[in-house]
Amino acid sequence: MCGFFGVVGNLEKFKIETIKDSAEMVRHRGPDKFNIQYCDNAIMASARLKVVGLSQGEQPSKSNGYDYLVYNGEIFNFQSLQIRFPNLTLNSRSDTENLYQFLNNGYSNNYDLLEGQFAFANWNISTGKLTLARDRNGEKPLYYKINHDYVIFSSSADAITNMMENSPEIEKSSISNYFSNGWLASNESFFKGIVQLEPGEKLTWRANEIKRELFIRNPKNFSKSKDLLDNKVVELAEIFKDVINRQLDADVQVGVFLSGGIDSSILASFAAEKSDSINAFSIQIPGQNDDGPRSSSIAKSLGIKQYITDFNESEFYKSLDIYMRKFDTPISDSGVLPLISLVANAKKYASVALAGEGGDELFAGYPWAYSRFIGSQKSERSIFFENLVLRIKRRLTTDLEREANLSNMIIANLNPYLQARDVQEKFDSKYNLLGASEIQNMGLKLDKSRFTSPATFGLQDALSWDRKHYLVNDLLVKADRSSMALGFELRLPFLSDAVIQFAQSLPPEFLINHKETKIILRRLIESKIPGIRWDGQKYGLGIPAKNISGYIDLDREVKSLLSLPNIIAAFSKAEISETSKYFLKNFQTKWMAFMLLKWMSIRF
Repeated sequence: MCGFFGVVGNLEKFKIETIKDSAEMVRHRGPDKFNIQYCDNAIMASARLKVVGLSQGEQPSKSNGYDYLVYNGEIFNFQSLQIRFPNLTLNSRSDTENLYQFLNNGYSNNYDLLEGQFAFANWNISTGKLTLARDRNGEKPLYYKINHDYVIFSSSADAITNMMENSPEIEKSSISNYFSNGWLASNESFFKGIVQLEPGEKLTWRANEIKRELFIRNPKNFSKSKDLLDNKVVELAEIFKDVINRQLDADVQVGVFLSGGIDSSILASFAAEKSDSINAFSIQIPGQNDDGPRSSSIAKSLGIKQYITDFNESEFYKSLDIYMRKFDTPISDSGVLPLISLVANAKKYASVALAGEGGDELFAGYPWAYSRFIGSQKSERSIFFENLVLRIKRRLTTDLEREANLSNMIIANLNPYLQARDVQEKFDSKYNLLGASEIQNMGLKLDKSRFTSPATFGLQDALSWDRKHYLVNDLLVKADRSSMALGFELRLPFLSDAVIQFAQSLPPEFLINHKETKIILRRLIESKIPGIRWDGQKYGLGIPAKNISGYIDLDREVKSLLSLPNIIAAFSKAEISETSKYFLKNFQTKWMAFMLLKWMSIRF
């Protein structure tokens, strides 16, 4: 894993010291080696975390003095690519050097064949062509700013803002998304004039000629069949075995993040079979006492050493400081702070860890989100009266979790009788922190362009929707920034092509019913680790509200931050009004405001 920064085009507009300072801002992503390369019409910098081919893979990679590459990530399938393309000569353990050979030996139109997590910039002096690309799942970031005669690009939006003559300004569309959902869209930054490549997108720039395109996926063909569940479990086990074997390949210590849930336990079980040196890293959060003890039981059962981080008030503030300084984007997900703490502890013993992001969004892990797609055989008349009772119960309850569950039951009853677009919009709105009218009253607009008019919107459509929005914009941002803030690599086996395509081939009854979620994964883990109870409440990696309230006075903090002159000026420039009224609406909005304003306080 690495971080990179570069400027291509007219360099006379920038001071060399400013470019150097900006490049230094990605150093935390790759603490092992830092290089800056000066060449005709370009300056490119790389900060490297050494994981594979420790003595190889120098960046920026260059050849014949005219072709330069900076790269962030891991690509796991170069061995199979060499079999497919015999003319591709790969003589290195380093996937940086292998990627360079791949791009510069006639295969630059085959990005869809690269399996892994990556972002890269390739500058060819002789043709004057710059190419930027980002992996299809959006696991790695790539920000850029294009002017008529130059391009600035980086793994960090902060590094690009450092190049600006004036103080950065808020991008209004980004703040709309943050206030609505607590995250930004996958193609934007919080800063005006700085954007991201979309997942799976390639951009080429030459003499102010810009071309953007999505590179085409070339999936393995999994047929959608009604095969027996037991047979599909065996098939999935073989896929995981192959994927995890490849993702354990490293020249440094590799571990696994073990929460005690189904996804991480599957990864741990396959990793333990492959290597006897795997360590497990877990975190214990007060108020969440289900997954913690189970993770210890699983580690003991697998015979792997476990390191447990206790997340307390001290860890809260240490992680908050790292979030403020090292994150180039605000995020309201409280799980970001325990994840930073977990990474910091894991970094003492390893440089890489497998993690289970994507499992829920592939195999239907959220009952409150996906149970609405199980189907209903009730008549419209019975649904009307049942929903009337549910609405009364929802109105009377003061429990936010019970209110959410009742809302989901109401929607689940209505789903079979709604138009597909309405189902889509209701599914998306489950994340909303502020409603459309509140967003509008703040002088902002919600982006409705992402809503289509599909013929149907069933379970697989909902899972795909969550992968495109919640997974990419929240969970993968949280995973990348938390790990790379401390120069640590997370690998996500659930997001391998083979696992994604297999999951998409499954019928709904292999994923969820009225009693269970992730049915096929449950059967798989039961066969791998018998004797463990997999029922009980599902805990995400978040901080309970009562813990936060014990650590910090949110009302006082938010009001204090809103009074800072730089915050007032930033909101004023963005022409955003009536903010404080909505920030202090309830605990969720106070926390969202706190995470945003803390992040803004040192950038505006």
